[in-house]
Amino acid sequence: MTYLAISERSAEAIASSLLAAAPAESGMFALAHLVSRGGGSRIAVGSPIWDVELAQQKAGRVEPSGRMISAAVSRANHERCGLAFIHTHPGDPRPPRLSSLDHQTTIRLGAAFDELVDGPFASLVVSPGGWGGALYHDGGLMPLDTLAVVGRRLRLFRNKPPRGSSGESDSRQRLLLGEDGNRILRSLRVAIVGVGGTGSPIAEILARIGVGELLLIDLDTLEPSNARRVFAVTSDDARRGESKVRAVARGLKQLDLGAHATPVEGNVREPNVNGQLLGCDIVFGATDDDAAHVAARRM
Repeated sequence: MTYLAISERSAEAIASSLLAAAPAESGMFALAHLVSRGGGSRIAVGSPIWDVELAQQKAGRVEPSGRMISAAVSRANHERCGLAFIHTHPGDPRPPRLSSLDHQTTIRLGAAFDELVDGPFASLVVSPGGWGGALYHDGGLMPLDTLAVVGRRLRLFRNKPPRGSSGESDSRQRLLLGEDGNRILRSLRVAIVGVGGTGSPIAEILARIGVGELLLIDLDTLEPSNARRVFAVTSDDARRGESKVRAVARGLKQLDLGAHATPVEGNVREPNVNGQLLGCDIVFGATDDDAAHVAARRM
């Protein structure tokens, strides 16, 4: 999974500045940090690199200058990270995709940056309709599965369609949220760290409102007293001392509302468990362990 995130503040500042050049395209570099833990990873777009001129700027074409590239490489080496080149498609009202010319430019720049910077290279495009892009990898382009703009609100731009709707069970939500709102719910991947008396009802509510994917993390097993507190489990589950995450995941599957629940039996402080949070859009911390809360917030 290729997941890239940019803060809402940076995204708005970059889009506002670059789209002001419309109808001409415009572009700039920003730092790109690869965050990896336990096999999971995401790319975080960091500080923009302002005030360096482009070599070419007109409708349908933008090209960074040698001075712009040199300044970007210098900053990336100083910060020990990678780069993202961000440019505009000012006439596109939809979330944009890289054009064939963008593909050629990205492969050329990516091959050069492979030798010059110690980090990833992403080619991003912004339009009035949103964001898109790809990652340079091994001489080619890898589509971004998710590009997330993160702040007081969460905007997600996906390359893959959301999990299928469950038909009539979504009808009231479509009336309330509209088709787009319902699709967003179906596309979400949400982690719940701790699925006891707090986390299990959160998981069931999320499944019932239409969230498409749930990642359930807990290292505990059930005991008889859990039967009254843990949603989606039975007294038999509790008496058998079954894993909390497996019992809750099975209960959510039996709801048959389209949510896919993945149980992860482990401690969120372990890198191989914590790394799985990097592929999630939202994380709920529902443990009574302060160290686990800190580990979940680090995603």
